[in-house]
Amino acid sequence: MLNKLEKVETKLETCSTVPSYIVAATRRLAAVLLRTTQTTPPPFVNTSYKLREVRIRVTDIQDKQALASRPNTDILSKINQHFSSLRAIRVCKLLSRDMVIQTNTREAKEALISKIQ
Repeated sequence: MLNKLEKVETKLETCSTVPSYIVAATRRLAAVLLRTTQTTPPPFVNTSYKLREVRIRVTDIQDKQALASRPNTDILSKINQHFSSLRAIRVCKLLSRDMVIQTNTREAKEALISKIQ
């Protein structure tokens, strides 16, 4: 019986030097995260289109309702007809019923801003 107790004690002593499961798991997780961050490049986020966008705030309720009923393509064609010197590429209606107009160049954006004001 004493022999068995001595064997259990030696097993317990050897087990205390082995790291716990949580410590081993966090080390593996850290190694995996370190490996993936070293091998993968950061994702490319293209924000150049934001430099060509103009946000137009619509304050009148009737204008907001009129904009909501018109399709984006119709608004885009009217903008391009009205301002012949610049070119609008995209019109996006926001949930606040404001509009975002994207132009093809930064110069066209600046010209649009100066003509609106």
